[in-house]
Amino acid sequence: MTVHNSVSSRQESNQPSVNLGEENPNWVEAESIRAFMPTQQQTQVIALFVIPIVFFVLYGHVNMYGLVIWAFFSVLLAIYRWRLTTYYMMHLIESSASDQIQFRRKNAWTWPATSFLWGTLVFLFFSKSPLFNQLVSFVVLASIGVFSATGYATHFKTLKLFINTMMITLLSGMTWHYFTNTAAAEISMIYMIFPLQLIFWKLLFLIGARLNQSHLQGLKLRKGNQDLIASLQDQTARANNAIETKNRLLASAAHDIRQPVLALDVYANMLRTEPELAKELTEKIEIATKSVINMFDSLFDLARIESSQIKVNKTNVHLPELFRELYLQYQPAAQAKKLDLRLRSKQFDIYTDHQLIKRILGNLVMNAIKFTDKGGVLLACRQTKQGLRFEVWDTGVGIPLDQQEAVFKEFYKSPSHSGTSDGFGLGLSIVARLCEPLDYKFALRSRIGRGSVFCIEAPSLVCFTAVTNPAGVRKK
Repeated sequence: MTVHNSVSSRQESNQPSVNLGEENPNWVEAESIRAFMPTQQQTQVIALFVIPIVFFVLYGHVNMYGLVIWAFFSVLLAIYRWRLTTYYMMHLIESSASDQIQFRRKNAWTWPATSFLWGTLVFLFFSKSPLFNQLVSFVVLASIGVFSATGYATHFKTLKLFINTMMITLLSGMTWHYFTNTAAAEISMIYMIFPLQLIFWKLLFLIGARLNQSHLQGLKLRKGNQDLIASLQDQTARANNAIETKNRLLASAAHDIRQPVLALDVYANMLRTEPELAKELTEKIEIATKSVINMFDSLFDLARIESSQIKVNKTNVHLPELFRELYLQYQPAAQAKKLDLRLRSKQFDIYTDHQLIKRILGNLVMNAIKFTDKGGVLLACRQTKQGLRFEVWDTGVGIPLDQQEAVFKEFYKSPSHSGTSDGFGLGLSIVARLCEPLDYKFALRSRIGRGSVFCIEAPSLVCFTAVTNPAGVRKK
């Protein structure tokens, strides 16, 4: 069975910008709707209270059919908007931004329809009813305008739509009366009221715009607080993870380094008391020393990764020479376990970071040697359409399917592998982390009892044909 595990890149979290107009238009729109809609129930209750008052003020002084039709549609629309707001409060107020915007677009017609009905009053009462009744009607319309400028300010699009529709309807009605009525007193009244309506229109927009700016500032402050809280939570989580990693590292280091260090102490005492065993003890001291060095190398790699101190320095790396360095470094470990270590190189120069690629391939080779008791380990590379593919094959115990993701985690040691007692369990996690700055892809295939193959895909490498093959590296 073949299993592939792709290594995902880690991204640093930066605090999002709170430029509400450009960065978060949908969020601003949705939050404005959430602030705007709860006021609409109260608005419709007030409308249902004002409509009868206007009806009785104008009753008997204007066209009755027109007044009844106006009152009927005004009440019907007010009830519809009240039910619409009730539905919103029960089902949509906590919904997503897209649902908020879709709801507003679907029902946007109700606000200009309402303001149009209020504006048509001027066709009924102006010059048709007593002066006092006209004054009351204008006061009602002015109150509605002021209320809309303050109550709708949280959603400026609706505010503009409502006020523009009502004021255009009012001024259209007065213009119509100007051309249809010839009474000098009525024309003089139009001359006086018309410019006042234009000034009032402008004032309503100024009031609404000022309140809307205050609303946006509140949203900006709220968004900033949310981002700050999210950032603090993220930093707290990172700090807790760092503390947990440190504690696990200390516990692992105390346990794992102690064993080879104690062995070195024992061998040193034996060498002092039994010098005739020098040759045998020297080999054991060398093995224990290399074990400690490998552990410290893993610790240093982890420290550099966690502190983001890894810098990629790409140069032309002679691939056969790199393989020769790896062969010389890990051949003694393979020979000590009587394993056949083979390295098959292509005649390429590769454009990459020499130290990082050496640490990646070296960790894979050492990991393969550690978990292979008989047979051998092969490090090879081949050219693909995307670039180069490095493969490390072994004839070891293999990795169970349920552990093939866990082996990439820090400090993980497989309970079914005898070789996991030597080291911190950092080898594969470091390989995966070191692949990130180079944009390499990492994959694993393994079969129990047959061995494993670890693959590094380097699609961005630029390869050039070389002409030499250093000694110690076996060619195909």
